[in-house]
Amino acid sequence: MRTLLLSITILTLSFISSAQPTEEGVSASVVTPTDSTSLSSTISMFVDSLETLIDPTIEYDPRYQSLKNMCDDVPADIGVCSDVIIRAFAKIDRCLAQEMYDYRKRKGLATDRHIDHRRVRNLGALFTDQGYEIPAKHSRYQSDYYKPGDILWWKLNGTIDHVGIVTKSGKVLHNIGMGQIANVTPFAYEIHKVYRLKD
Repeated sequence: MRTLLLSITILTLSFISSAQPTEEGVSASVVTPTDSTSLSSTISMFVDSLETLIDPTIEYDPRYQSLKNMCDDVPADIGVCSDVIIRAFAKIDRCLAQEMYDYRKRKGLATDRHIDHRRVRNLGALFTDQGYEIPAKHSRYQSDYYKPGDILWWKLNGTIDHVGIVTKSGKVLHNIGMGQIANVTPFAYEIHKVYRLKD
């Protein structure tokens, strides 16, 4: 079992490392920074907390983690891209594990409180159900469309799910194997879906 988990981890990291951001995706001039004071109080708190989540020392670890309590986090020194989202919501006292469990029970879907909320596709379904989904814009000439706090669901190499959150600088906070960092613009990878919190 340990050999299988190690193989899955190595394969996942190899796929992720092969997905390089586009040149325009790394450029600092692509997205216009936004002042979070123009946002609602809850969303402003959400956006302001993102800076506290930046930590390049966090190890990318996609292994299954058993959680003692519903709203527990995985160990602070590890995580995947979805954990960035989970930790950001925790900063505004929202437990995505509980929200995901309630959503899946209501839909008659199988539940696993340890992992359901840590899957990008499940988060996407939850956010759509909560009315957060907005149309995606794919042109860098529409850079002012994306706002701090927007959650981006990317497709790496057209197939692998990845997720991040737009920060006040216009860069996206994510974890792609180099820790929790904000180092790319929304256009770094193929944008699949976008979610924007409501007041």
